Amino acid sequence: MTSHKLALITAAALASAGSLVACSSSDDSTSSEATASQAATEEETSSVEEEADPSSTDDASTDDASEAESSSSTVSVVSTTTQLGSVVGDIVACASPDSTAITLMPIGTDPHDFSPSSDQVAVMVTSDLVVANGLMLEAGLEDALENAASDGATVLEVAPLVDPIPFGGGHGDEHGDEHGDEDEHGDEHGDEHGDEHGDEDEHGDEHGDEDEHGDEDEHG
Repeated sequence: MTSHKLALITAAALASAGSLVACSSSDDSTSSEATASQAATEEETSSVEEEADPSSTDDASTDDASEAESSSSTVSVVSTTTQLGSVVGDIVACASPDSTAITLMPIGTDPHDFSPSSDQVAVMVTSDLVVANGLMLEAGLEDALENAASDGATVLEVAPLVDPIPFGGGHGDEHGDEHGDEDEHGDEHGDEHGDEHGDEDEHGDEHGDEDEHGDEDEHG
């Protein structure tokens, strides 16, 4: 349940950086409320201690319950790229400080060519949440992402959550049209050049006819 909640927080934060600011503001207000609540609790505890001493058994059970709650609220989050890791790391530190956030790719790595090590694959499979870009950006991670999902990890691909910008469509068409215009120009130039040569050939034929007439005059 916690990993699903963190997945929603991550998606919201990626859609709007304002979520991180709100989270930070919430921490400040929560800290103030916690301080006031702690002071009130200490006053109540001191008054109760004056009336009767608490049982050591109750203290032990309370400590065990706190440890169990803390353990169940921690999650392991893995991000594929450094960009996602930066955002997810901030969210994890804000929403669940005791949880761990790991980034697979080192800085400067080409995500298209990156292949995870066996240890990194194991970390992905055993994690609670894996945050990936999608759209075949991490081509070398496709099998590992599928394995992590089949083993129970929540794989969150952020690409389907946004409207991707088409890449290269307009430029390619314009470039192709330009080459097409050049080809048309080449055809025109070829036709004109060929026609000119054709006219020269006709002119040469006329001269040839004149030479033949000259030979007839000499014989005559």
